[in-house]
Order: sequence, then structure tokens, then C-alpha cells
Amino acid sequence: MSPNAWLEMNTRDALALRLKPHDSVDVISRRGRVRNVELRVTEIVAPGQVFMPFHFAETNANQVTQSAFDPISREPNYKQCAVSVQLSVSPKERRAKETQRKKELPVEVRL
Repeated sequence: MSPNAWLEMNTRDALALRLKPHDSVDVISRRGRVRNVELRVTEIVAPGQVFMPFHFAETNANQVTQSAFDPISREPNYKQCAVSVQLSVSPKERRAKETQRKKELPVEVRL
């Protein structure tokens, strides 16, 4: 039993993304984002694939899956979708980056 959701990723992919075991990551797709999921680096998952359980309400994997469904059974296709994985940024760090970005915006000068 685990109290929190996790994301499993192949060692090769984690190295390519410069992610380490137990990093907090965001899982992002066109449909949505799941924030602050613990990364588990493993050889169980094939390169190019990730696995995330869907049993956790606070990190609902179905927020990133596709909204397609089977035309006959009408069952949603919550089993797979394309995602990207990024190191999570805390709200405090996110605000600091936004503030810094605003400071770096070019200022138009009219004479």
C-alpha cells in the first residue's frame, strides 16, 4: 500500500530528462496536468513509456488521459496518452520566476 501516487519511468528516460529517483514531477498532456508526483525510476517500464496509478484523488491520472471513448461500448479510453514529464516547481518558486520574467520584459521607450 502506498499513501501517495507515483510515476514510474525507465532509467534511460530519467537520465535523458536529468531526473532522479524521488524527484517531485509534473505529468502534462494536452488535456491537463497532475502536479507533484513522486518519480520512481525503474527498469520495469519500457523506455518511452511511463506508468501512473489512477487510484489517488489528489493526483488523478485521468486529468491527463485522452477524452476519447470506444464507439460501441462507450467506455472511456483512460489507459494511454502522450505526456511530458517535468520537474515540479513549488508555488513560491513559480511566483518568483513570474516576477523575474516581468522584470526581464523589454520596456518600450518613446522619445
